[in-house]
Amino acid sequence: MDRLNLGCGGKRRSGHINLDIDSACGPDLVGDAFMLPFPDGKFGEVFADNVLEHLDERAIAEIGRVLSHGGRLRAIVPHCFGRAAYNDYTHRRFFNVNTFDSPPFSGFRLESLVIHYSFWGGRVSFTLPKALVAAHERLLPGILPPTHMEAELVSL
Repeated sequence: MDRLNLGCGGKRRSGHINLDIDSACGPDLVGDAFMLPFPDGKFGEVFADNVLEHLDERAIAEIGRVLSHGGRLRAIVPHCFGRAAYNDYTHRRFFNVNTFDSPPFSGFRLESLVIHYSFWGGRVSFTLPKALVAAHERLLPGILPPTHMEAELVSL
């Protein structure tokens, strides 16, 4: 099945159609996430590395439209408690561990979530079990703020 690297920037992925709105980064195809130039259900996977925070509900719906039933959205986003979430004025939305349960993502089921932290020049990551999602947002970010998250969602 086909795979899309949405908003590829300078990070082209082998085996994917690399799409970006900016032709200067050399994508396979220049296109806009708000009107993806593909038929319904074309992709088995959409990869979005630091892209979803720039998009609104229309673009999330477009991603759902081009994903096949059971297709996977693999997304890397800055966590709202990390500095990177606020360093770019083009960010339209902010993410925490509960965001993927909100209405823009109602056409998806969260399959896995990996939280990344950076401290003292090192990095640590762990997969967050669904049962600990609420506790994580109440307790841990005040002690060790997450930098970003990797989510894998399945299209319903």
